[in-house]
Amino acid sequence: MRNILIKNATLIDGTGTAAQSNINVRTHQSQIAEIGQNLSQQDDEIILDGTGKTLIPGLFDMHGHLYCRGAGTSRIQEDAYTYLYLAGGVTSIFCPGSMDTEHMLSLKSQIAEGTRKGPRIFTTGFYIEKNKPRTAWMKGMDTIPEALEMIDKWHDQVDAVKLYERVEKDMAEAVIKRAHSYGLPVTGHLGAITTAEAVDLGIDGLEHGLTTMSDIVPHGTDFLTSLKIMKDLDLDGPVLSKLLDKIAKAGTYVTPTIVIFASMDRINFVPPADWKKYLSPAAFEAFETGANDPISKMADDIVQTIPYVIEKQIGFVKRASERGIRTFAGTDPASPRVVPGYALGIELQYFIDAGLAVEKIINMASLESAKVFGRHQDLGSIEVGKQADMVVLDGDITKNFAFGKNTRHVIQMGLLHDPAELRKMAEGNIL
Repeated sequence: MRNILIKNATLIDGTGTAAQSNINVRTHQSQIAEIGQNLSQQDDEIILDGTGKTLIPGLFDMHGHLYCRGAGTSRIQEDAYTYLYLAGGVTSIFCPGSMDTEHMLSLKSQIAEGTRKGPRIFTTGFYIEKNKPRTAWMKGMDTIPEALEMIDKWHDQVDAVKLYERVEKDMAEAVIKRAHSYGLPVTGHLGAITTAEAVDLGIDGLEHGLTTMSDIVPHGTDFLTSLKIMKDLDLDGPVLSKLLDKIAKAGTYVTPTIVIFASMDRINFVPPADWKKYLSPAAFEAFETGANDPISKMADDIVQTIPYVIEKQIGFVKRASERGIRTFAGTDPASPRVVPGYALGIELQYFIDAGLAVEKIINMASLESAKVFGRHQDLGSIEVGKQADMVVLDGDITKNFAFGKNTRHVIQMGLLHDPAELRKMAEGNIL
């Protein structure tokens, strides 16, 4: 492994401090070895010119699934998604639920061992969900002992536990208590219990923002009615204000995943122009014909309401951040339109639209994300002694924010990756 010297970049180090100009960073093997100005070149170093560019930590996608629906039903898409995440500057993902726990843990090990390229994986593996799940491939369970047995079985291999929408209060309470006994955080795509109840029970994270808060949208409400409720929601009204105050006091984090909802707007959402090149021939045909593209068939009244919901989600991010609530960037790329890596840039732009400073956004998407998994001592920021996970971006993003499509170099554990080569490896592999 050759050491790397990045010269004269604008540095946003992930700690939340202000950007610094004309900074040099040197790696030694897998770690960050030196940070300063005017560092001299050493023998056999790779030199990366950071002039006119921004250097940031490798980022986390905090709702980074590896499955999506291509030509048929949903399936794990590791031969495309792993490369696309990394190409977009995402060096770590939190996969809050997988179709196959053993397969996900195998991928996690392969990447950690360096036998496969891709983002470092943190995962819940299984879902905790009551029987008759809405998602056909998801395994449900009838009793609390079944749920606890799953946690006991996998606790030393997974990184967190996820509650799903049909879990009720008694099961949630037992699951949170058991997961915490193993030091595992618990997040939730909630429904049957309210956000307030889950926070009182000690849940650590909340997925999807307003859209899964049954305090606001009653569980079981049809999709169009849910959208209309959110469209008309008073963001400064007593219901949401009281709920946000509770979340802030408890220290619970939120991951709104705005981009996956925005992707349902077939009129206004703009995926990368070349997104279809990552589809296999069968998946391409399915999307071209509309045979496997529910978004193309979505009713007009739903499509017309989505922009208002996105506006409310952005307002939610603003109000959560003002209260000091940790607000994480996640994409939930269950549709191949939501291209991993690139989509995180869209999500982060929504955070910019909410009024957050660039340094704060990068801090949330790096160091604060690493803290969820207790990895902030070695990951999440550009500091001497930490893992060399870094991204060189074209331009100064403090002046003109962009992320995902402007990755020039990606460094993960000291290894230099070419984003163009990674994207090439993903072509035709969404099945």
